[in-house]
Amino acid sequence: MSFRAEDCRHIIRPGSFSIPPMDNTAYRTFFTPTVTKISNFKLTISEVIEDRDQNKVVVFATSTADSNEGVGSYGQEYVLVFEFEEGGEKIKRLVEWVDSVKAKEQVKMLFG
Repeated sequence: MSFRAEDCRHIIRPGSFSIPPMDNTAYRTFFTPTVTKISNFKLTISEVIEDRDQNKVVVFATSTADSNEGVGSYGQEYVLVFEFEEGGEKIKRLVEWVDSVKAKEQVKMLFG
């Protein structure tokens, strides 16, 4: 969270999830329950694309983690689009594209 601007917006896609854009407080509330249910989170980055003129970075990545609930392993595939403030210090907008089928499976696994 320390890398985010105070007015950062986090957007989760695809839009079929119907999750509205979140400010830092809303994202923390949204994500905290997940953090408590997983451990050994590992993010593997496969590609990074930078556009310095637009202060934008696109990251292709996958993740794995163990479930603290003993109900299987967590994993996801992402395309993350980071838009930075002028100067590149803080993230002002983050668009997180996830594998929607996998995400629905993960939610059922972790939250019943």
